[in-house]
Amino acid sequence: MGWFRRLGLQRRIMLYVALGLALMFGAIAYGGLQAIRQATDQVYRERLATALATAGMVEQDLRHLAHLAQTQGRRLVQATTGQEREAVGRELVAQIALPSHSRFIVGNGLWLVGPGGEVVFASPPSLASEGRALPLQAPPPSGELWLLPPAKASPGSSFGMLLVPAEEASAGKAWVVVLHLLSVNSQAPFAPSAVHGLEGHQEVSTYHLEVVGPDGQALLAQGEEVQPGRPSRHWEIVRQRAPQNRGAFVLLHRPNRGEEFPPHVLAVVSLTVRPQPYWLILEQPEDVALALPLHLRKRLALFIGIAFSATLLVAWVTTRHVVRPTELLTQAAQRMAGGHLGDPIRVVAQDEVGTLAESLEAMRQQLQSALAKVAQANQELEARVKERTARLQEVLGKVISAQEEERRRLARELHDETAQTLSALCIMLDQARDALPPEATDALEAVQEAKRVAEGLLNETRRLILDLRPTALDDFGLLPAIRWYAESHLEERGIQVSLQARGLPSRLPRHLEVALFRIVQEAINNIAKHAQARHAHIALQVANGTVQVTVADDGKGFEVARVLSPASRSTSVGLLGMQERVTLLGGRLEVDSAPGQGTRLRATIPLEEG
Repeated sequence: MGWFRRLGLQRRIMLYVALGLALMFGAIAYGGLQAIRQATDQVYRERLATALATAGMVEQDLRHLAHLAQTQGRRLVQATTGQEREAVGRELVAQIALPSHSRFIVGNGLWLVGPGGEVVFASPPSLASEGRALPLQAPPPSGELWLLPPAKASPGSSFGMLLVPAEEASAGKAWVVVLHLLSVNSQAPFAPSAVHGLEGHQEVSTYHLEVVGPDGQALLAQGEEVQPGRPSRHWEIVRQRAPQNRGAFVLLHRPNRGEEFPPHVLAVVSLTVRPQPYWLILEQPEDVALALPLHLRKRLALFIGIAFSATLLVAWVTTRHVVRPTELLTQAAQRMAGGHLGDPIRVVAQDEVGTLAESLEAMRQQLQSALAKVAQANQELEARVKERTARLQEVLGKVISAQEEERRRLARELHDETAQTLSALCIMLDQARDALPPEATDALEAVQEAKRVAEGLLNETRRLILDLRPTALDDFGLLPAIRWYAESHLEERGIQVSLQARGLPSRLPRHLEVALFRIVQEAINNIAKHAQARHAHIALQVANGTVQVTVADDGKGFEVARVLSPASRSTSVGLLGMQERVTLLGGRLEVDSAPGQGTRLRATIPLEEG
């Protein structure tokens, strides 16, 4: 919440106001959206009711045709002569072909199928050849609409074949009348209110209507975008959702990726026909079906946006008049905090703000007087601090010089005494080995082992002498000494080292070379002991009157704040020693590291410092 505390008073007030307004208008928007959602659900229910009513009309057409077929079918069965049967068949075909009796479906032919499944009569006679392929396995149950899809070779206007028993079945056999049906298609949109029998219906919208067979073909189509005889583009939706919604559902159909059609509302219901389901689909554009909910949603968004903005504007103007004196006092307090105590506070008010302004003015005068006294005391303290700092640096310099002198003395003593003694011991062990007879194998091995130990101790002594005071630093300078130390302490451990120097002269002042070498030496020791690195990089650069040394590795890193904290001083002597050397020379030491990200150490020292 630090960002909130840094906000100005007016912005915080406006934030509270905006939050309250957001909650209030959010509640209004929620209520409005709930009402819009209810209106949308009502639209969906109305579309589903329209689809159910339309499906009832389609089924009514089928039942009307079935009633005609059953009534006249008995006469066909009872006819004794072919001429009489031909007359009855022509009369039935004429009745089922009348569009005034059917709204969606008419017939244009029939077959009379005997109890054995053979076609005994066809009207008109041209249908006799097609009757041989009728898929009749058993007579349809009485009282049900038994509808078969049209044959593959049928034209696009063919709706299917309606099977009607002409008499009660006995022993699984009966006479069956099969009507060949045609759909009443139209390019004009379907208007339920204009269909006979729906005069009292309140729906005035138009739809795209289609009836889909069990194979997904559109058998009945009314509307520009629906073509009979072709696969319906809604078949996948019907096939997936119909079993889950018990044959009736409504949804908003939006195009998927790659599809191009306007969103529309679909109402789908199943027809009560057998043996396979048929589906009636009413399609209406979204902007027509949901015109009222969409209009309400736009009006709600516009109202909330305008009301919210206007309320925020009024709140801003109101709070501005209240907060402006406070801002002037804040600016005056900031000037006082910045040390500008010469400007008087001029805020005229008769309320609490005026009292606060008078108190700040009195405080300003007291601070101005106190700061004059503090400045004088600071000058005296600074003089004392400079004197003590100079003494401390002198003492620290003597300590470091004493350390280097002690290193030099220890290296000299180790070289003159310990190393010489170990060299003599190795010679004496060689003489003792040569004096032993060949058959004294145990003694020879013991002497040889003692010599290896002595030689190892001699090598470690020489390494210690070089670490205490490397001769390369005195003989060749800083860069060769650093290269030798890095190769002998890092590359022997499998750590690849790269060394880079820019603008470095052949020799630097002696005290500076010693200090820089000790800094790099400590950094190399830390890499070898703790970093677990695979690569290390050392860079020296002289530019702009300073010498800069950088040591970086790709090791495991560490937390700088924790290592340099007072609690860890006993375990981070090396870093503290580097800091002391750099500080003594008037430079600065930067340590950049994090767990798992390696370590980068950079020391920058001015060349003109003594």
